[in-house]
This record gives sequence, C-alpha cells and structure tokens, in this order.
Amino acid sequence: MFQPFFSVLVPSYNRPEFLKKCLKSVFDNDFKDFEVVISDDHSKNREEIENVIKPYLSRGNVRFIYQPQNLGLYRHYNFLVSKARGKFLIIVDDDDKLRSDALRKLKEYIEAFPDYDLYGLGYEVIDENDRLYYSCRPPKTFELSLEHPGLVRGLFFSDFLPFWVFHSFAICYKREIGDEIRYQEGVSIGADLVFLFQCIDRNKKMLVIPEILFSYRKHSSNWTGPPLTNIMSRRDILYNILYRGNFNSRIQKLISSDSYRKRYLFDPIIFNKMMDEETLGKLNLKEEHLKELKRFFRPKIYLIHHFRIRFEQLTDYVRLFGLRGLFFIFLSFNQKIYYKIKKKI
Repeated sequence: MFQPFFSVLVPSYNRPEFLKKCLKSVFDNDFKDFEVVISDDHSKNREEIENVIKPYLSRGNVRFIYQPQNLGLYRHYNFLVSKARGKFLIIVDDDDKLRSDALRKLKEYIEAFPDYDLYGLGYEVIDENDRLYYSCRPPKTFELSLEHPGLVRGLFFSDFLPFWVFHSFAICYKREIGDEIRYQEGVSIGADLVFLFQCIDRNKKMLVIPEILFSYRKHSSNWTGPPLTNIMSRRDILYNILYRGNFNSRIQKLISSDSYRKRYLFDPIIFNKMMDEETLGKLNLKEEHLKELKRFFRPKIYLIHHFRIRFEQLTDYVRLFGLRGLFFIFLSFNQKIYYKIKKKI
C-alpha cells in the first residue's frame, strides 16, 4: 500500500468558504509527498462542501468522506486518524491554513532531528479576512519531554507554554502515536491540549520548531464579550485529567495541587477583567473550588492580578529563552497593536 510521508487530515463542518482556502493552502505546498483526507461531519450544506472538494478528487492523493451522522469534535479527529496512511500526521482544521513551505520545512526538521515523536510548529493568528493578528514561535528549537520537568510543568500550566511558542492544535506526530493515544471526550475544544498532555505523560518527545508554518484562524465574532468558552474548556480539562488518575505519579501530584488549580484555572478567570460574581456562578465549578477561588479573587484589584500573572509568565519565558526571547514578545505585541489600528482605519 502506498504510504505518503505526510497525511494532512482536514475535519470539515459547515464552512465551505474557509475550506476552500484551507485546501488551496495545502495543495500550494512545494512538497508533494502527502495525502489529504477530508471528512465532513454531516454538514447541512453538503452540496456546497462537495463543490469545494470536487476539483481535488481527481488527484490520486485525496480522499473524502461525508459522515452519515454528526460525530462531534473528538470522535471526528479519531476517525480521521484511523483513515491516515502517512508516516506523519497533521490535522488542519477547515478554517486554518498551512504555509506554502510548511511540509517541506517540516520534513527537513524531521530528517535533521529524527529521534522525536512529535513536532510543534510556530504559528500565526489570522482573522476571517486573512489579515495577520499576531504570530508566535520560539527563538530556537527546544525539547519538550519528561527529561525536562520544568517545561512539563509549564505545559500543564498552559499559560506561556504552549501558546506563546506553538499551538497545541498545530502539531505533527508519528503515525504510531495516533494508534496508541486517542483524542478524549468531555474536554470540548481542549481535546488537542489533553492529547498533548497524554503524549508527554507517556514519555513521548516533542521538538518545537522555530518556524511559522501554520495559520490559525480566529474569528472576530469570538473576540467580543467575556471569553467564557476558553475558561470553561480549562474547567473541563482540569476535571478530566484530575479524576482520571492514570498519569504518572509526578504529573498526578502536580495536577492535584492547590498551586496547579491556581495557575491553570483560577489565574485565567481572574485575568478576565469582565469577570464578576454573577459570571463566576456560570462556570459551574465544584463548590470547594469556587470557595477556594473566592478567597483571593478581588475584582477591585484587577490591575494587580494582571501584573502578577504577566510577570510570572514573562519570568518563565525568559528563563527558557533568555533576554533574546523578549524580542519575540515585543514583535507579537506590536503586531497586535498594528492590527487594531488598521482595523479602526
């Protein structure tokens, strides 16, 4: 059976206009040893989706499956992984894009550093009109594995790691990983992060690449109002991993600690300046955790909370990358300012 180097897996659902851009970005790549598996999760606008995909079906490296019923996010990811034939897998959501040199550069890193199971990609955030919002990548390659407990701790905190240097969704991994580790239910949009937690817990090694190879689309409709979706996802992830009880002892001790709840869940809640007592009640935290949160949640001193949280994140970032890393923070900050100015013009 033909085995391509990469399997690019595209989960599709009700976004034909963005799927078109996604597929174009994949096929514009200057490296051609790949297959594309597209699965549509029972979209209502099936005809539009099929019209987008139809021009590619004559290619020998494209497969399309229309699901007879909706699978939901984690089942859909697992289905796509089960259909992949490539040596390495990468999931590209139907509204995201690959850079035109992404697969070629990724292969070069894999060949230069062959002893890794996963590869994290630098990424940029774009809006629905393909305008750059900001970008994130590390100043240098680095390894994320159980051999580096400080970084593992940072990954599970999930503040500056992974999102300041790579996106947990934008990872490439060996085909065997997909056979061994599955995306989990009950964590909503956090399935990719929990998948990464499981990989590191099982002693898989990741190399994070200092190249921007992936475009993650963030729709402006998600930027308005209290960002409860991400906080609720963190809540779901916390309860999922906390009560699963199958992590190694060091990680289990970490995620069971008061300090972990504070850094992973409570700090993002406090960081949201629109948070108030009424909104706290909507988070459906366990009673003991809500009481714990309220002990140090003081809306009137939001700026102090904000400074403390950012200082902790920056300290950890500089500890990993040195003062050189501050240039990348400065660049990302300037990109955000420039985007907001351009949007108002």
